[in-house]
Amino acid sequence: MIIDLGTSDEPRDLKIGKLLTSEKQKDFTLLLREFRNVFAWSYKAKPGINRDIVECKIPLYLDVKPAKLCRIKLEWALKIK
Repeated sequence: MIIDLGTSDEPRDLKIGKLLTSEKQKDFTLLLREFRNVFAWSYKAKPGINRDIVECKIPLYLDVKPAKLCRIKLEWALKIK
């Protein structure tokens, strides 16, 4: 389930678990809305944080395509191990 904690000018979408009961979703949504000022939506919102600490860089070869991950059946995974 996606909830919007922002405004019409600046939407702030968050995903919450689909497996929560509707009552828990409602309670959780109310809690998130009450404390929405706690979330940092960008680095600009939290000045003083060193970007070297919170960012990571993954060096890639420009001529290589990324590998595609695929899921396999549990029984096959156990045989592979």
